[in-house]
Amino acid sequence: MQNQFTRVIRVRLYRIVIAVLFILMGVCVIAYLETKAPKIEAILAGLATGLFIALIQYLLDWNEHVEIETIKKLGIRRVLAHRDERPYYQRLIGGSQREILVLGNTASRLLEDFAHPERTDSATLLEALGRGVKVRLLLPKPAYLSTEDRARATEAARRMAEIAQKSPGFSFRFFDHAPAHSLMRIDDECLVGPIFARVKSKDSPAIHVDAESPFAVEYLKYFEEEWNGAEGS
Repeated sequence: MQNQFTRVIRVRLYRIVIAVLFILMGVCVIAYLETKAPKIEAILAGLATGLFIALIQYLLDWNEHVEIETIKKLGIRRVLAHRDERPYYQRLIGGSQREILVLGNTASRLLEDFAHPERTDSATLLEALGRGVKVRLLLPKPAYLSTEDRARATEAARRMAEIAQKSPGFSFRFFDHAPAHSLMRIDDECLVGPIFARVKSKDSPAIHVDAESPFAVEYLKYFEEEWNGAEGS
């Protein structure tokens, strides 16, 4: 509510300033045309020119403001050039309180970095499960993966089965087609992006957005639709 109020005040202020600049510039131009004193003409001409420049600057600033507000409405927080940012994901997973949803390729890197069976410095996802966070992983069946990814997926499936036996809040399923989208939801935040056939997941881009943003809503709807039709634990 406070953010909305602040935006309204900011918009009105911009409009008021632009209107005032228009009026002052108009007054200066009219006064310039009507005056006969050379010195006053020079002053009015300078004022009109300065006001015109200020008006143009404000209009440019307004255009930039509108673009920024458009991005804010989409809930975009950051654009990641790649997903190989373990500390970034670790911070989000470490702060989770309710649920974590993952739509991906093999989940092997996720499990290696955050659910390692032996390393305590790579157990952030296991710690989240210990706090009662619900975790769901949704992945393609190995038949739709490359030979290299298939081996990682098999090992990841074994590890997921181990976690599911120990943690009731952990579940995973497999959908029956090639992967196209990547999604990680951590409570009210989402990281979404594409999956390219010839590009490793860690080298693909991702966008960090609010879970309630229009951009994320369609991804989350897609996840639930796929989850309901998938097979697994």
